[in-house]
Parts: sequence; structure tokens; C-alpha cells
Amino acid sequence: MGLRPRALAGRTCMPKAKSLVNVTFGATGEVYELGRTYDVPAELLKKYPDYFKVSKAAVNKQADTEENK
Repeated sequence: MGLRPRALAGRTCMPKAKSLVNVTFGATGEVYELGRTYDVPAELLKKYPDYFKVSKAAVNKQADTEENK
């Protein structure tokens, strides 16, 4: 069994993405399973857009809240 994806030093942009296929990247041994959500490096998302669906960013509800008076 291959290695699970993990945060690597030097990679700052790691958006959440859902795997659309079972895939193992041979160079790193990272395994992504169909239907699971991972922190995926942006460069990997750009290189393999058909393999992942990027999750939408969370909405900041506080921005819409009026201040109590």
C-alpha cells in the first residue's frame, strides 16, 4: 500500500479537493482514493484537473452580521 498524502515542506497552497478517481502517483507514492477529500497541492490540481474536484471556500458569515448597538 502506498503512502497517504501529507503536507510537504515548502508547499503553502493546499486547497481541499475530492478525488474523482483512484490514483497513485509513482514518484511520491501518494495514494488518493475515489470519493475522499484531501489537502491537495495546487500544482497537482493544476497538472491533473480531471482527477480532483476542488471544494468551495467557506463563507465568512461574520462579514454579513450587523454590529449590536
